[in-house]
Amino acid sequence: MPTSAGAAPERQAAATSAEPCLPGDGVDARRDGFNRDSGFSAAAAAGLERDLVARTTAATGARRAGPSTAEIVARQVRIPVRVHVIKPRSGAKTPMTKAKVKRQISIMNKAFAGRQSSASADARIRFVLKGIDYTANRAWYDADYRTAAAKQMAARLHRGDARTLNLYFSSPKSNVGKTLGWSTFPQRAARAPRSDGVVINIDAVPGGRYTGYNRGDTAVHEVGHWLGLFHTFQGGCSARNDYVSDTPAERTPSFTCPQGRDTCPAPGADPIHNFMDYSYDTCMNQFTAGQVERMKLAWYAYRR
Repeated sequence: MPTSAGAAPERQAAATSAEPCLPGDGVDARRDGFNRDSGFSAAAAAGLERDLVARTTAATGARRAGPSTAEIVARQVRIPVRVHVIKPRSGAKTPMTKAKVKRQISIMNKAFAGRQSSASADARIRFVLKGIDYTANRAWYDADYRTAAAKQMAARLHRGDARTLNLYFSSPKSNVGKTLGWSTFPQRAARAPRSDGVVINIDAVPGGRYTGYNRGDTAVHEVGHWLGLFHTFQGGCSARNDYVSDTPAERTPSFTCPQGRDTCPAPGADPIHNFMDYSYDTCMNQFTAGQVERMKLAWYAYRR
């Protein structure tokens, strides 16, 4: 997967401790495969991390008498979902019926409840469908990450506040591969609220045409970003890696499902079954306890 969750040229972004440069949406693009979302620079990731640490420290510190990390992690979070289905033209068959949307939401709920694998942690995060709208617009239907049409689509259709997941289904076209989807990070919600959300390719949903990526886990992966998670291979074999201590370091993304793959000298095989890798949907089925903690802290810091 090229950049954005795959293996394409990485978008470069500079960040400072005071004002991190937010990478925003990810776009995974590669010529010979599929893209889940966009990668970004180490500096951008470090900036996001500094901002998250500063916000959670301020919110939970003793002087603020805020809740402890354990209390935040234990809380149940219910996320309202507003779905926006884009059609290429008026009269075209809808690419996402209500039944398909509900199936995708069900898969997300199963994944974030830790029910795709006995090895997965339960994030205690649930998604509640609040509405579906349908729009016929060829430019929006084809819009890839960071295009004027994609920005216009979000500006026109976005509903709710930072707590609301705006989930778009379309068919983004890219000149470097097939874009499976992209997501904004929670740090962006306050700065650019109308652009906050997740875009999923209609061929990467349950029953879609993208073999290997048509079980519904592209949405799980992208929503993981929306809740603050990096790729498991974000920092490669570095000590910081993805800023989660219980995901083994991974030098490069996993494609297909390479059992026993181990690309870093640190203990632990590559986390090929983790939702934040690039493996096939049949292979991805886990969040770790550390990832759950990060998602919950990011929710508390930016979206509650």
